[in-house]
Parts: sequence; C-alpha cells; structure tokens
Amino acid sequence: VTEAKLARLLEVARESYDAIVVDTSPFFHGPMLATLDRTDELLVLCGLDVPTLKNVKLAQQTLDLLSFPLSRVRFILNRSNSKVGMKRSEVETALGVKMAFEVPSDRAVPLSVNRGTPAVVADAGCDFSRAVRAMAKGLRQTEQAKKKKLFALART
Repeated sequence: VTEAKLARLLEVARESYDAIVVDTSPFFHGPMLATLDRTDELLVLCGLDVPTLKNVKLAQQTLDLLSFPLSRVRFILNRSNSKVGMKRSEVETALGVKMAFEVPSDRAVPLSVNRGTPAVVADAGCDFSRAVRAMAKGLRQTEQAKKKKLFALART
C-alpha cells in the first residue's frame, strides 16, 4: 500500500465514520508515517518487559524527532495483570509517562483468536472485554470535542 493510497483511504474513512482506529506496524516507515500525519491521537501499547520498554522509549524519541506532540499520545499497559516481576509504576517511571488505560491478560483473547471471533463479542463479560469497553468510553469522551477522529494504535 502506497502512502498516497493510504492517505486517500483515511480521508474517505474520516468522512464516513466518527472514529477510525488504525492498527499500525511497529516501524516508522512510509505507511506508518502517512498514518501518523493524519492521527489525532496515538495509542502506544506498552508491556511489562524490558525489551518492550526499550522499544517504547525509542518510539518516544522518534516521535520527538518528528515533532509529534506528546499531548496527542496516550499509553496503554497491555497484559497489565501479568505477574512478571514488573509493576505499572515501574513502567511509568521508566517511560516518564502515565498509563491512560490498562488491558489485562485474559484467556478469552487467544480463544477468540483461534475461533475467529473478537473477544468482546465471544465473551463480553471477560476482563479483557470490560477493559476494552472502558478504554473505548474514555476515548469517546475525548473524541466528542472533535466530531471525526483518527486513532492510531502503535505496537512496539
């Protein structure tokens, strides 16, 4: 997909939908940069492991070099309930930011992937589904200030 085609696709989507979420690649290459140029809010997934923190830190530095405003970046702690020897507070300290949302690890996610049905549909009552609905509600509240909004979800 070329940057020009992606840009046009995002323009059409913005005209048709109140909110658009683009799940980007973890690399700052042409299509990601084209998406970033049109992003109202960037959602950055963080994990409870040192390699991911290193990658998020590099992403922060890259965003700074690109002059992407930190005010448009929100951080999501993924698999927040994993007991891997690291806590949310340590992640926030290492990155110098606060987590806006948490998404817990939940058995419903791999089950839903294997079945081809989104977890929020397959098991609406699971912890993961509740966290996704809470995140959507939080994003919707900020989206109300601007009718049409593009969210980019950056995996690191």
